Amino acid sequence: MRVSAISGLPLSYQWRKDGTALPGETESVMVLEQVIRGMAGWYDCVISNGAGVSQVSRAGRLRISWSHPYIIQ
Repeated sequence: MRVSAISGLPLSYQWRKDGTALPGETESVMVLEQVIRGMAGWYDCVISNGAGVSQVSRAGRLRISWSHPYIIQ
């Protein structure tokens, strides 16, 4: 996931899942690896500038579904 923002001041980022901050996810890009069902939910990012002004990105929903494997004989 990726967010973009423009500011004359340095920006900081904090990604959240379902409103809870994700530790270590503090860049403008968040990559989810080894996705499991428990990772499904709503993701957004709080973007703050050096003056303490914050804006929350629009949330994106991650849905995870797997087809059940089957054998054709």
